[in-house]
This record gives sequence, C-alpha cells and structure tokens, in this order.
Amino acid sequence: MHRSPSPSPARPSAPPRLVLGSTSTYRRELLARLGLAFDAVAPHTDESPRPGE
Repeated sequence: MHRSPSPSPARPSAPPRLVLGSTSTYRRELLARLGLAFDAVAPHTDESPRPGE
C-alpha cells in the first residue's frame, strides 16, 4: 500500500475585500454595525429613469 504525502497545513487566507458600490449612508452604517471592513466607492452610472420606467 502506498501512502500519499500528508497535505501541507492550510495557510490562513485574507478575507475577500468588500467594496460597497454606493454612496448610501444607510448602507455604510449597516456594514459598519456588522463589523465588516469595506471600501465605499461612488458608482459612475446614470440611473436616471428612462421614458416608460
């Protein structure tokens, strides 16, 4: 019987970076209350309603 080498111990990885694509004060406060580290970035998207919306 052949044994494979034991796996190397897992390295702790950094948590994924969270980016809030909003300037909403409420959303920023919510994430902060949850204790999450995040970057808030203002979206550069035209959200004007179009005719018929």
